[in-house]
Amino acid sequence: MRPTSLEAYQSVREKLSPQERAVFREICESDRGMTGDELVVRLEWVPGVISARIRGLVKKGHIIETTERRKTRSGCWATVWGLPSTVEEQGELF
Repeated sequence: MRPTSLEAYQSVREKLSPQERAVFREICESDRGMTGDELVVRLEWVPGVISARIRGLVKKGHIIETTERRKTRSGCWATVWGLPSTVEEQGELF
């Protein structure tokens, strides 16, 4: 995990539900962000649970929708979710 990602994770982990924490941790540990489908595979959860946790993390300002898209296992294009790009942005959000 990059230092800024680790700082972001540590600064909010106690404020998150266990499921939000797991999703946030996976996104923090990824150098390229993650799609919902990638999180489904990694955490072995159903898509609806992942989607709800992503929505909550976005509403709280902990993750953002990036401009990147990647193909899912079914071949559809999906949003890549990531951390705000700068430490200054992260400081404002947390």
